Amino acid sequence: MTRTTATVAGAVLGVSLAIAPASMNGEGPSSDVSLSFSAPARLTLHEPVSLRIGVVNNRNEPITIDLGKNFIGNSKLVLAKPDGSRVPVDPAKPDPSVAEEGFFPGPVNVEAGSVFTREVVLNKWFDFDEEGTYNLSITFVGTARSATQTAISVQRQAVGTIRVLPRDERALRQACLELARDAKSVHSAEVAMLATTKLAYMRDAVGVECLGHLVTDPAFLHVSTAVAGLVRSGSSQAREVLEQLRVHPDPERARAAANALDRLDREDARKKAK
Repeated sequence: MTRTTATVAGAVLGVSLAIAPASMNGEGPSSDVSLSFSAPARLTLHEPVSLRIGVVNNRNEPITIDLGKNFIGNSKLVLAKPDGSRVPVDPAKPDPSVAEEGFFPGPVNVEAGSVFTREVVLNKWFDFDEEGTYNLSITFVGTARSATQTAISVQRQAVGTIRVLPRDERALRQACLELARDAKSVHSAEVAMLATTKLAYMRDAVGVECLGHLVTDPAFLHVSTAVAGLVRSGSSQAREVLEQLRVHPDPERARAAANALDRLDREDARKKAK
């Protein structure tokens, strides 16, 4: 599946982007500090959707920009779905339906002439569960300051489109192959966690199958995130994977599977009691 992005005025998002500049202290956006957001322009149904956040500092001094909780908390998101419904999300607010894979404070120091990037998985907050065009609006509400504590104005608003195409099993299997490889990365725990999180939000039989292979692999370390993805799926296929993992020789993996199955049983009982 080919993925493309477009760049406009220092920000990127899908194939279409309109920037509505806002300012701090009445000034226009800085030309030497840029904040960008990028996402796949198109992907197949059930493929995980991520948002890359970038800060470019072309100044001759360090800057500090407060991106908020987990680097996304100071960005307010609104997704317009193909059916016309709108889903507003404030990532800074706790959501019991969203699993927390650790907390990272938001202020980021970017050295002179440097670039900072992080990637977050949008499926934590949004369901891209139907074909069509999704319009994503982002409003940044954080602050940016120079080393001398002078306020820096940055682009604050961006809107763009993400096109979800019909389900393509071949594309999903290729994505799983690449993500599974990264999920076992011994060079970067951040890369491994991001890849695992993407797989955990791939709500498709292909994703469950991939997680099933990973959780029994001794080289794979982020078992709790993968198990959370299997619980989120809740399918009979996911249950089968957890049943097999429950008798794994690694007691921690076996315990994680047993706890997950217990959670699924409680959830089933709650639904039947309604």
